[in-house]
Amino acid sequence: MTDRPLRGHVKRRLLLELADDKKTMVQLANEYGVSQPAITAFRDRHNLELLGLQTKLDEEVNDLWIAHKANRIAEYQSNYEGIGDPGRNVGLIRVGNELLRLVAEELGQIPTKVGIQVNNTQINYSIEGIDIERLT
Repeated sequence: MTDRPLRGHVKRRLLLELADDKKTMVQLANEYGVSQPAITAFRDRHNLELLGLQTKLDEEVNDLWIAHKANRIAEYQSNYEGIGDPGRNVGLIRVGNELLRLVAEELGQIPTKVGIQVNNTQINYSIEGIDIERLT
């Protein structure tokens, strides 16, 4: 990246950001004040370290109960079964359910919502077997 090696904590932070894969190379280059090819070269030079960090991050996520589909479904079931219980806040149940769904989306276990907008749609209908000229 530069002629002189990065300080330990800066190198580690960049490695973590590359492993997390949430920022583009251009964003990282701007943040660290270097060129995008410098970030790419750094990534390639430290590929083995990155693989280790990515594995560690994946393991940390997998250690969370909410990362597992069966656990989230059990929470949904518990929330459903408790809806009528006195003292249960239905609003909080809805918020909790939405959070469970957001985690599943974040993990790629369900597709994220995509909005489709259609403008100037024209629909043509045809009726077979009827002569429209004879209807008048």
